[in-house]
Amino acid sequence: MLNIFIFCVLLLAVLFDLINPSFIARGYPGYNHLIHTVSELGTRESPVMNKERLNLADIGILFCLFAVGEACLFRDNTVFHILYSIGILVFGIGSVISGIYPEDPEDSEKTVSGKIHGISSGLGFMLLGLNPLWHYG
Repeated sequence: MLNIFIFCVLLLAVLFDLINPSFIARGYPGYNHLIHTVSELGTRESPVMNKERLNLADIGILFCLFAVGEACLFRDNTVFHILYSIGILVFGIGSVISGIYPEDPEDSEKTVSGKIHGISSGLGFMLLGLNPLWHYG
């Protein structure tokens, strides 16, 4: 039963991460998915700032839940399994922090909020990107 719950949490997280920005972007005139980053939807100047920031926090919480659940399901908790779970957990935490601290708008002076956003999202993506290497150790 835990397997099904964990799978549903992952499915929700992935759907929120892939589909919601497409719907949220409809309220941002001139936004182009091919040119702009998703973080731009959450900048202080964005008309959809609150929706995107909430979406990032939701995604992060779901990925954190998935990471903990996945770690509980591993039968052999080797170093690679732990690193795999940590990679997903850090991505989730980075997403929550990115939702709390908005990115700076383009061509504006860098703020503490923008720096925190960049560091947290960058670390999260880096560790998530390493997960395929850790999972199969």
